[in-house]
Amino acid sequence: MLKKRFLKMWPCLASLFLMILPGCSQIVNAHNLEANPPVSQNESTSSVKDYSRLLTVAETAGSVRILVKLNMPFVPDGQLSPKQSEEQQRYISKMQDQLCTVLVQHDVQGIKRFKYTPYMAMRVNAAALKVLISSSFVSSIEAESAMPPTER
Repeated sequence: MLKKRFLKMWPCLASLFLMILPGCSQIVNAHNLEANPPVSQNESTSSVKDYSRLLTVAETAGSVRILVKLNMPFVPDGQLSPKQSEEQQRYISKMQDQLCTVLVQHDVQGIKRFKYTPYMAMRVNAAALKVLISSSFVSSIEAESAMPPTER
């Protein structure tokens, strides 16, 4: 049973790992997480992404399953002390709470909160997606795509 559950979750975990991997080289002082409010996409150094394809899917299908990266400093837990790790997890949870508060008036389903990484998965309609795109709590949004497990 555990193996079946793992095989069902593997594609999501693998894509999450691939999205986190580039950020692993960033080192931030976890004690200063509270002092670093989210930076809006307009102020960030990364380029603003084109979300027109996701919006088209949401408008056409009525909703789209997405993976949202929170706009916050992040260091993999293995590089932090236990105290720093707990502090980072609390900050991730706080950011997730704030984003959920922003989305409460919109049709959002199946919210999955990740404890150790600054990500959330959810199904949203076009209106909710537009709110996420303009939110200062969001760093990036990707379409969540499940891939069937490969056989050996």
